[in-house]
Amino acid sequence: MTKKRIFLALFSGFAALAPAAVFMKLGRTPLEARAEALGGKKVYESAVEVNGAGGRLQCFGFESRPENLAALGLPSGGSGALATREEGGERITALFVPHGEGGVLTVFRRPKADAAAQWPGALPRIEGITPTFSAVCRENDSVLGIGTVETDEFSALGRAGDALRAAGWRGLPPETGLMRWFYRDGRVCLVFARQADETGKVRLALLTGRG
Repeated sequence: MTKKRIFLALFSGFAALAPAAVFMKLGRTPLEARAEALGGKKVYESAVEVNGAGGRLQCFGFESRPENLAALGLPSGGSGALATREEGGERITALFVPHGEGGVLTVFRRPKADAAAQWPGALPRIEGITPTFSAVCRENDSVLGIGTVETDEFSALGRAGDALRAAGWRGLPPETGLMRWFYRDGRVCLVFARQADETGKVRLALLTGRG
């Protein structure tokens, strides 16, 4: 299986071109306008469960990597970007995954006063992780779990890899920066690590979908 096919399989639910009926007419948001101004095209939108409550998922495809990720509220540099912030009465978690010359921006929106995060049962528990975010899109059987660990980025990736392999997942080459890929029983899992803040904690994200 090629890396391109793996990537497309992972986002077949979250970011594949969808029928027009899938799109929700909820109005254009400031982040959506900024993503489109940077060359992004909205390719998917759906209701989603965020931290066990109602939320909204949007995906934007980019043919070339945005020059100004900060305009999307994301840190620049590295092999990907992940951030959570508040905007317009909502809490937004955004994940940018590069691929080739471009990439995919996945955005989760939910009310500010959302419930405490619980680690998704569909993902193996990572040693020492404190859950901060979870999302389930039942329409396409995709799951995202985010948490923090008190270690460095590569050690965090190692912990995630150990947990996945113990649960029957196998790693897929190549290892790219701070991203790792795994496969099991028709599902693909992307693991991404990023320094969270000056406290030394690392934010670790696991995103899985059917291939």
